Amino acid sequence: MVAMATSSTLVIAVSAIAAGLDEIEILVVDAANDNGAMRSMVENSVREALNPVDQWRGIERLVALGWAEEANAVALALPVRQIRKLRLLANVLPAMLEQMALGDMPSEQQLRVIAAAGQVEQKEVWKAHKPKKGDTAAWWQTG
Repeated sequence: MVAMATSSTLVIAVSAIAAGLDEIEILVVDAANDNGAMRSMVENSVREALNPVDQWRGIERLVALGWAEEANAVALALPVRQIRKLRLLANVLPAMLEQMALGDMPSEQQLRVIAAAGQVEQKEVWKAHKPKKGDTAAWWQTG
């Protein structure tokens, strides 16, 4: 019996059929009181690959609405470690985030060093090492 089918449910079902799965395990829970934020995030993730900065923005929105890191990981099919790594972006200078949103991400170790630095230090380092338009950042110099 299907109580409610959404476009994301249909995408998952079609994907499962295409993968040749005979069964799909599901978990039925009460609807979240997040005005569809999680459903929207999942649908956007299925529709197209989100860059890490957009993933982080979505995850932060969900956390603010009461979704735990573990629940985000399950719903988005990401390891909890990846959720925690993305949440480091909250401590990154907005100008650096813009560069990262272009697909130019530092390694996890470099990201941890950058996120641990204060905003003033990040501004100074970014001013000295900001890449030219169209170039990638030398993150090893900024961390």
